[in-house]
Amino acid sequence: MSSYFGTDGNSALTLCSGTGLGVFYIGKLGENLTICSSTSCGTSGYQNAWNDTTASDVLNASGAVYGYWALHGPADKPSTYSTYPAYGAAQADQAITALQNRTTAGQMNRLTIFADVEQPDNLGWLSTNTGNTTTNASNAADNQDVINGFLDAIWNMYATVGVYSSPCAWSGITGAVSWVPNDSPVAWTNELSYALQYIPTCAALEAGWGYYYNDICNATDDNAQGFASIVPTIWQYTQANGDLDVASALPR
Repeated sequence: MSSYFGTDGNSALTLCSGTGLGVFYIGKLGENLTICSSTSCGTSGYQNAWNDTTASDVLNASGAVYGYWALHGPADKPSTYSTYPAYGAAQADQAITALQNRTTAGQMNRLTIFADVEQPDNLGWLSTNTGNTTTNASNAADNQDVINGFLDAIWNMYATVGVYSSPCAWSGITGAVSWVPNDSPVAWTNELSYALQYIPTCAALEAGWGYYYNDICNATDDNAQGFASIVPTIWQYTQANGDLDVASALPR
């Protein structure tokens, strides 16, 4: 299997980018209801801003530039939105505007926007973990409504959408690692404890990487981790030296 190498956030191009079929970049468009400027973005300190230089380098190499949106959960919903799906859709409207602005400016050339679904008890996400074997179904349903509201609005505009998450985070937010959202999104996955400590060789990544469905939380398998019962096609394989990614296929 051939691989596409890329990066995301404010990281520079991966060292592997010259060895695959091409390069890609996924930059942060915004978060919650705030659109990124070129140098700053939203409120969450661990979220990276858009990297103009990386986007330009990828475009000059005839690569693919996408955007992601740091999605906020129901606890951050302003009272002006009557429902959680409406709040998710409002964030999607901002993401669409950001994509269109950057496309017009010549900074983007692809349509897929990824919903960045991070950790429970952060960014407005309600934790669904009430014990080792129990789940807070109400919190899970509210979180799911925001996710589906966002995905539906993006899908209705572009007929393509993505989700970035990891098995443990996805389970803690949606109530089940296998819960499948609307619109058959492209899955961009990571496994945090693995990604923080080890960088696979370019040759190993080029040779192909496996899929682990519904894996345990905080696993350290040196392969892509599945969530939402979707085969992941993009994998953030390390954060040890910037956010580096590999893909088996590139979406629209």
